[in-house]
Formats: sequence, structure tokens, C-alpha cells
Amino acid sequence: MHKVEDAEQALSYISPCGSEAARKKLGSYYTPADVSLFFWAEFLALNGLEDSKHIADFWGRHHFIEPSAGAGALVLALLKKGGELGLSLHQLAATELTIIDINQAALDFVQEQLSWLEKRWSIFFSNIRYVCSDFLDCTLPISPRVPLFFGNPPFVTNPRGSDWKNLFADFLDRSLRQSGPEGLCHFILPVSIAFSRDYARLREKIRETGKSVAISSFDNIPDTLFPSGKPKHTNTNKANSQRCSILTVFPENTPRVLATRMHRWSKNERQKLLSSPPRYHDVTDCGLNEQFLRPENELIIHYLNNSRNDPRFHTLLSDKGPYSLFVASVARNFIGFRECSSSSVHHLRFDTEKAAYSALLILSSDLFLDYWRSVGDGFHVTKTNIMEFPLHSKLMKLIGTKTSKGKGMWEKRMDFAKTKRHPGGMTVSYDFSPSALSLLGRRSHCLAGNGCRASL
Repeated sequence: MHKVEDAEQALSYISPCGSEAARKKLGSYYTPADVSLFFWAEFLALNGLEDSKHIADFWGRHHFIEPSAGAGALVLALLKKGGELGLSLHQLAATELTIIDINQAALDFVQEQLSWLEKRWSIFFSNIRYVCSDFLDCTLPISPRVPLFFGNPPFVTNPRGSDWKNLFADFLDRSLRQSGPEGLCHFILPVSIAFSRDYARLREKIRETGKSVAISSFDNIPDTLFPSGKPKHTNTNKANSQRCSILTVFPENTPRVLATRMHRWSKNERQKLLSSPPRYHDVTDCGLNEQFLRPENELIIHYLNNSRNDPRFHTLLSDKGPYSLFVASVARNFIGFRECSSSSVHHLRFDTEKAAYSALLILSSDLFLDYWRSVGDGFHVTKTNIMEFPLHSKLMKLIGTKTSKGKGMWEKRMDFAKTKRHPGGMTVSYDFSPSALSLLGRRSHCLAGNGCRASL
């Protein structure tokens, strides 16, 4: 597995000059060994494959298809997990597997590794095929077994006018079409698959399969699934710039949508994260059909379920109101507020001072932060994120009694100032979270008291 990981990184730079530009053009992000093993552990757990009897039946019924194999990290991890769950060498040798890659050098390397295993184990992989081709153009072999597509497809921007903005979506689209009524798909994808308008139609295609969907999502700070991200990039932030989701589409009698929060972890927590099953929430009926929610917690799901028919935040606004609030367009651990308008803020206008302070209380609260983390990309605070926040009637009743607190926070804003230097100067943002309303009841000064969880 570690030899394959090294080869995967090398294959990210297969052009003669080994340039970052060439790597980006190919969309190569190598798959680390720990992620590869987690990838299959998660899949097997979702499908209830936890003992040798069930795994043997599943293994024998499915045709595994890897459309962009790279150095074979996911292929090797598949065999390793099968062995760990009790498959015999004979059963592993009978694995039906089609390995596809546009790069012949990658296929040769994978074949070398599997040949080494054949010698080591004294077996012969009789049902493995190697196809050097673009997955989108190749003819897939006919098999009586149920297709199971898996992989880490290339993340690369498509030419203007293509069906999808990014090539990974073409790989997923074809896999969905080829999987039929019983087939499965299991892919590492950019997190944009969960919420971007560019892939709204693709999410609809996923739902139209009538299958269950599970999506686990991973942030990129402080650690990231791909530790080297863009290995030869000198900018630390850009070197870790890929947020990912592992998407699984699988048949169930009653289709569900399961989702995790957007995982965030430090490097010293990586081993624990990738050796533990993710916690899925059932978000089938949360009412956000335009995306796959990444719920920060159960409280957000509860809030969304109970406010789906309530007015949205935009009803507080006025096109030309005399009172303003300037909300930073990026966030991390708090929603920032600024002193004046600029290209990096959302300028919100209100007809009354009370409406402006009510908005400040809402947007600085733990409720809105967790909502944003559940529907946003983990970095940008979009106008839609703000405008579509639901205003539950009980929330508005509570906020209506606390506008003086919002006024006091703003008058003492310098106590909450945070500065950040950049080439153009220095930006001052106000982080009101230490004094903001705790609407989810996670802090001792929750204004709704012990009943705030139930009330909101």
C-alpha cells in the first residue's frame, strides 16, 4: 500500500517536465493509503458487510469497475479489506475487476503489483481486465454480475460548452447510467457535488435512480484528505485546497439520504478519523432538495425540519433602507462583520434600526454559524446562504425581545475586533461570537434556558 501511495504521487506528474500546470490539467490527486482503506471500510459498513458470510456473497455477485485507476491504491485497498473480512485467497482470486486508465504506465504499474501478489499468494487473478482508454469512450465488458463503479476520478475543468463544468461529473454521470437498477457507485469527489448549482441536475439524476445516497464530507483545514493536495505548489494554503466528499449510491428497499457533517481535524487526529466509521445523519426529509446537506449536528436538522414553511431572512431586508449591516463574504469559525462596504462583504439594508440589530443577532448566533456550515462550502459565505436562512416564528419572537443586546454589541464592537494583514493593507472584522446569542443551547448563558433546544 505504501509503495502504491508513492507511485500515485509520482503519477500525478507524468509529464516530462513534471510541472504543476500539467498536473492540474490532468486533474491528478493521488489517493493516500489511509484514505484508500477508509474508503472501503466506509462502503462495506454502509452495505452491512461485516462478516465473512455476507462479504463472500457480495464479492461473488459484483463486478468491480475502477474508471481511473492511477497507481491502483483503491484496487489494492479493496483486496486488503476483503482479506481482512475473511475472504479466502481462492475467493480473492475470483474477484471480477475491470481496471481502466488513460495512462498505460499506470496500468503497467498496477499489473506489476497484482502479479507480485499472485506469486506471493500462489494464485491467479483470472477475472481481472486492464483497459487503456478514456473511461468516457471505452466499451465496458459484459458481465452477468452487478456493476460496482468506484474510484477517485480526475478533478479537472471541462472546456466551455461541455455537459458538466468538471470532468469528475462526466465519470459519475456515466457510472450512474451504466450501473442499472441494482448497481452501485462509490467515488471520492470534490465537495461541490453536494451543493453547487453546476451539479444540481446531476444530484437530480442521483435521486432519480431510486437508490439510497450516502455522502461523507471533508474540509481542507487544518488537515485534508490529500495531505499533499497539489504536491509541488509552494503556497501552503493552495497546496491543501481540495475539499472532498465520498459519495455512495446503493440500492435499498426504502431509499434514504444519509450525510455526515463537514469533517474538520488536525493532523494528530487523522489516524483516529480514518480508522473510525463516520456518523451519518438521515437528512431524507430535511427539505433542502436542491443539495445534499452536511448537517453540523442533529439540532440543525431539527430546526430545518420545523421551519421549512417559515419566511426566509431576505424578508427582513429593504432595497434602499437607511440602516446597513456589512457581512464578510468568507468565514471559518465565526461570521465576520465589517465597518463599511467593499468587494469582500455583503451589504444588507434595512428599513428600521430594530431590523438591523435583529439581523446582527441572528447572523452572529451559533444557530446561523452551524446552519452555514451545513449548507455552505466551509469558506465562502454566499448571499444565498444568508438570504435563504429560515426564520422560525419562535426564533423571531425571541430575537424581538433582545434587540437591545444587538445594539449594545455593535456599540462595543471594538472589543470584538480582529485584524488580518494582507498585501493591500489590513482588514478589521468583528467577531461577536463570544457575546452572541446561543440559540442552540450549547452555552450556559443560552437565552432560552433549558428549553431552547426544544423551542428552536
